[in-house]
Amino acid sequence: MNAALSRNEGEGEPIRADAQTTFRSLIEGDRLLTAEELSIVEESDDATQLADHIARGRRTCVQVTKVHLKLAALLQQACGPYSEIFFDAALKRAEELDRRSEKAGRLFGVPISIKAHISMEGTGSDRGFVFDVLRPEAKRRLVDELEKQGQVEESIISLLRKQAEHLGSSNAPMVDKLLSEGAIIIAKTRMPQSVVQLDTRSNLHGQTLNPLNMNLSPGGSSGGEAASVSAGATFLGLGTDIGGSVRQPASCCGLYGIRPSVGRIAVAGINSTMPGNEGIIGTAGPFAKSRRDLELMMAILASGSHNVDPFLCPPIPWQNTEDVELPKRKLRVGVMYHDGHVEPITPIRRTLAHVVEQLKADGRVEIIPFDAEDAGVVAWKLARELYCFMESGQLIKSLANLTNEPLVPLTRYICETSPVKNHSAAESWELQYARETFKRQFWKRFGSSSSSSSPFGPDAKIDVLLCPAGAQVAPRPGKIWYWGYTSLFNLTDLPGVVFPAKNFVADSKADLQYEGREKGRTQSNEALDKQNKEEYERNREVFDGAPVGLQLIGHRFKEETLLKSLELIEHAMKH
Repeated sequence: MNAALSRNEGEGEPIRADAQTTFRSLIEGDRLLTAEELSIVEESDDATQLADHIARGRRTCVQVTKVHLKLAALLQQACGPYSEIFFDAALKRAEELDRRSEKAGRLFGVPISIKAHISMEGTGSDRGFVFDVLRPEAKRRLVDELEKQGQVEESIISLLRKQAEHLGSSNAPMVDKLLSEGAIIIAKTRMPQSVVQLDTRSNLHGQTLNPLNMNLSPGGSSGGEAASVSAGATFLGLGTDIGGSVRQPASCCGLYGIRPSVGRIAVAGINSTMPGNEGIIGTAGPFAKSRRDLELMMAILASGSHNVDPFLCPPIPWQNTEDVELPKRKLRVGVMYHDGHVEPITPIRRTLAHVVEQLKADGRVEIIPFDAEDAGVVAWKLARELYCFMESGQLIKSLANLTNEPLVPLTRYICETSPVKNHSAAESWELQYARETFKRQFWKRFGSSSSSSSPFGPDAKIDVLLCPAGAQVAPRPGKIWYWGYTSLFNLTDLPGVVFPAKNFVADSKADLQYEGREKGRTQSNEALDKQNKEEYERNREVFDGAPVGLQLIGHRFKEETLLKSLELIEHAMKH
């Protein structure tokens, strides 16, 4: 199997794997699973079905866990998604669950994974930095030495001293909720150096690859999660999202993923790279293979959030989506083809155009064009300055410099390109004022034409917004520079769900034919737009077979109605 690998940990171009090499083709070609093991892997389409099989006694937790640990070990060799695999602990938990007389819990016996920086007692919690895995006493010595040099602001030194220990002393509330439902956490997954990029590469762990096309990245920063679930090693995953880090990798790996409104899920217990910075607040969200699994995960994670963190989370109980009522009129679906900054590449435009035609043919949907105007340009500049770069990226650079590790190219890109600068307090206030102004202006185009914020009212302009999940499909490793199609909605704090446009993939021949008959394309002289186009057009065949995901945006704190709308849209797509 190793001969087919393309995981390059250096600075240069990734080595080409065989055309459209997939993880599944490797394990089937080398017969790395027995017939019995393959049957266990293939008999459950999603976590809901697997939990039912275990509850009915068709499979034991130990049987399932052993196979998925083996699959995870093979996937680690091929694509490198994990920071840790819990072989002994996962089997011990599976044995304990099998001994229970009552097979209770909505995730009973289901193998899942969580992102590395989510706290779990006794496990590592790194953010892709070498510094993170050092012993506490070594960290203290390095920070003391940095302070003596007097070259870094005292405020940065103070933040470095507060960095969490590598090994978690307790579980994040999210983890406890999943365990209480009978889940078996078999692994923690990798993220890129610094977390803030849409690829998964670090000096600590190397480059993670996409199991659906090993020439490509699974995206980021929750790329390890997406790779694990997409390959079938785990059935569900838990990631975080501050600029697209759940939605973009879900799109890259053919999965469902959701970024809920800030406060819908209690996010205590995350080792952040930007502690105390509330320019844009991150949140957490699940990965799943089916819409019903995504709804199940949200029901578990959102339940009781107010009791865990009453200061961030409003007291909004989760409503079962089957109880959500959509409007009696047609569902008003706004469509944003272009964010006004960077045009999506051809397979995304081709897919979105086809889906819109399917929706137009359905009597339950009304399509409303949504002109982003300059929203993409304004939002990208604002978001770049509001992330962890208000202090010109000093904290991220210091975390790397403490151990003399180099910044990987995408970390360097995001930390050193305009408009990154060291902002004064007054400039920070001005940025946050601009953020709030932009949010209100965007809401006027997206939300109700009255003062009511309730979706689905008779005067609502649009109920949901359909748009790309990114300007690229799964990128080549190290070749993704623009987050605007996801970070726009982190900036405005509107919930978004990504879903696979099934039966649509990047196809160089079909894309060329589509370009030949396409009309009304937006011309742009933006450097990022040109860079994005050239990356695709020079490497068309490399992307063949990459899945295409689309994004559906809803109203704040209305995740249930967003998921119900997605159900209608997916049914309409089969029209």
